Amino acid sequence: MTRLGRGRDGGYLVDLRDVRKSACLLSFGVNEDWSFERDFLNRRQVPLRAYDGSVDAARLIGRIFREFTPRRPHRPFVLTAKAIDYLRFFRGDRVHERKFVGPRDGGDFRSFSQIVEDTGHGRSDQGIFLKCDIEGGEYPLLNEFVQHAPALCGLVIEFHDLSAQIGAIEKFVDAFPLKLVHTHANNFAGLTDRGMPEVIECTFSSSAQPGVVGNYPLPQDRANRKGHADYRLSFGAEAD
Repeated sequence: MTRLGRGRDGGYLVDLRDVRKSACLLSFGVNEDWSFERDFLNRRQVPLRAYDGSVDAARLIGRIFREFTPRRPHRPFVLTAKAIDYLRFFRGDRVHERKFVGPRDGGDFRSFSQIVEDTGHGRSDQGIFLKCDIEGGEYPLLNEFVQHAPALCGLVIEFHDLSAQIGAIEKFVDAFPLKLVHTHANNFAGLTDRGMPEVIECTFSSSAQPGVVGNYPLPQDRANRKGHADYRLSFGAEAD
């Protein structure tokens, strides 16, 4: 497994065989961080289609003065640098569409099925690598992810609100033909009353075998919240 993206929140472990298979990268959820996308495209130069209705260069610039406080005097400089990098990165075949992803088209939303069709890789060619971090909006899309799985070579996804959604996650893992090969707990969120993390990051692969029984995090993992210890996970049975 290889880490793509920065060494904290926003980085994910992937199987590079899935990256090499890809003909297109879809990214759902950008916010202020496209380090995963940058690292991915440095490994494999394919078209990028990113979807996030909450951010663009103008919004980053507009926040420069709103978010200045004496306790965070560096924030305007960070946002200015982000806006410049945004304009440099998202150009050519690296496209950011300022829309959210939902189960259907309309208004501020773009449907997953239409996005897949637009890539030209909606058949059974495993041409699409998908990154999904949309703060709980993943659950209405899971059935479509299963439906379009033959088009996917890899998936990294952040699952939120485990205490309420663990059943939906288990159902998805059972139905999704790509194999669950890695799990990491996001230490920005708390723990459930059963001691499980409320947010987990999962990697699914069309190339690798199911995840090995053992303890996580792996050496390649990094704590999402810098300066705080990672949550440890132990699995007594192989995931499939």
